[in-house]
Amino acid sequence: MSTRDVQIISAALKLFFRYGMARTTMNDIAREAGLSRQSVYAAFANKEELLRAATRHLADQTVADLINGFATADSAEQKLDVIFESIAGKHFALLCSSPDADDVISGFNTACRHELADAAERYQHLIAEALQEYEPAITRAGIDMTALAENIQRTTKALKYEAKDEAHLRELWKTQRTVLLQLLAP
Repeated sequence: MSTRDVQIISAALKLFFRYGMARTTMNDIAREAGLSRQSVYAAFANKEELLRAATRHLADQTVADLINGFATADSAEQKLDVIFESIAGKHFALLCSSPDADDVISGFNTACRHELADAAERYQHLIAEALQEYEPAITRAGIDMTALAENIQRTTKALKYEAKDEAHLRELWKTQRTVLLQLLAP
């Protein structure tokens, strides 16, 4: 992705979260990015294409966060915390700060189904790899590693949408982490 594309995507995300998807125009995005409208349209044919690229960009950042976090995590608890922060914690404040968060979420879900599914698969693969050393305990519990990775990814993602506030988010995560640590114990 070019520097210009990232500049456009960053401007678009800032505006989407500030004003919502419906009220943000390509002209607004061009102005925020400091580019001409023609430059934005040369990079992205329309707002949906831009939204899909933004989704891929955010997914790439989350993948990088997971990989970097797992590289320094020394325990199951630390690995689980990397998953939480990368998938839910980092994005929760952004969602809370958006007056039109429902519009943004709806827009992402509608326009980006394929990208969101691809991102979920990537996260699940990384989670399964990170927890590979705990596979004997997982198998003893009668759970498939792939199914567990999917469950962790989906439930962690849901936390950021369902929590009432930051404290509630952290409490939900604490409960989920405690249950998972019991499963991963040798």
